[in-house]
Amino acid sequence: MSTTLHNSPRHRKRRITTPLTESFQRRSGIRLSAQVLLLAVLLISPWTLGGVDYHTQTYLFAGLIVSALLWFLSMVCDAEPERDRSRLPMLLLPLVLGVIYGSLQLIPMASLSETQLGPESDLVQNLEQGAGLVRGSISIYPLETRVQIATLSFALLAFFLATQLFSSRKSQIWLFGALAVSGLTLSFFGIAQKLSWNGHLFWSGPLVVDGKPFASYVNRNNAAGYLNMTLGAAFG
Repeated sequence: MSTTLHNSPRHRKRRITTPLTESFQRRSGIRLSAQVLLLAVLLISPWTLGGVDYHTQTYLFAGLIVSALLWFLSMVCDAEPERDRSRLPMLLLPLVLGVIYGSLQLIPMASLSETQLGPESDLVQNLEQGAGLVRGSISIYPLETRVQIATLSFALLAFFLATQLFSSRKSQIWLFGALAVSGLTLSFFGIAQKLSWNGHLFWSGPLVVDGKPFASYVNRNNAAGYLNMTLGAAFG
């Protein structure tokens, strides 16, 4: 009889739901989605030839933008805006200065190409016709300057999102662990590909330009740079 009363619906414990708990659950779900998407971008990019292809960058940058929107939405849904507020690290400053420095090169003023080489120089003429040189800007190659500014801006966005979405020690363990496993996997893949090298990346893709590849990178120095970062992540 006592067991029946204990298991009856009247005596079951009810889960108390308040607007505060609903807001916390909604914010946690949105924040988790942003974390997963950002982590996916960070883990996929090195396997796509280091994300150097512009077509691939379009999808990677789109993932970063969606992750940023989800992060912003989680902040809007936060019922306690002062809780778990992350600080901005000083390491963001060099990236911001890099974007500003590159942007200053596009400000209209006396072009260095014309000042140093002369307006009728063959190099200046070729750049104007094939590379979109804008007369009056400091940059001798404004088109590429804009591309590099955009790439650095998205790198800045990824770094900023990482500081906000992985601010707790528990989330950082997941982030560092995933990056360490990615670096270890890439290393083993690179060694296996080197031992059975047939002149093709992933044993199927021919090299468009000459290089000394390792793993998924055409330039082994870029691969070493990424593996050094994952090694740092392994040490936490």
